Amino acid sequence: MSKLITRAGVLLAALLMTVGVMAALSTGATAATAAPAATVAAGPAASTTAAPARLAARRYNWGAIAISDGDYAWGTSYDYATKRNARISAIRRCRAHSNYPYKCVVRMVIVNQCGAYAYKRRADGTLHWGYARYYSKARTIRTAKARAGYNSRLLTWVCTTR
Repeated sequence: MSKLITRAGVLLAALLMTVGVMAALSTGATAATAAPAATVAAGPAASTTAAPARLAARRYNWGAIAISDGDYAWGTSYDYATKRNARISAIRRCRAHSNYPYKCVVRMVIVNQCGAYAYKRRADGTLHWGYARYYSKARTIRTAKARAGYNSRLLTWVCTTR
């Protein structure tokens, strides 16, 4: 009987902590300010329910590069909460600058890093493309230009803030 009461107490404490964290998040307080009161009430159960709060704090910053196949106009986006919104924004920006707006295509999607596109015009008039994704802007640009070839030009680059 005492094991049942102990389990019920732990479950009740975990439930109270979860409700407290949800209430704190809905009122605009952070989980860090709600956690000390919940830890006192929950005891050992607090360590098992703190993991969802850490996962909720994790954030991905999405970005994208869209390039028009018609005139090589481009559009970038950065620091969007979802991949879909980053892609839509890059296409909209590309279409705003292109003479062929419906030829804009998302060429690169990034998350918490930098991306770049470079090109080199060959003797026959065709373009040779180079692209890169890294966590530093300088390395991203350098690698994209190296992949495009000697004497290449940078078309565009974008970095997220994380």
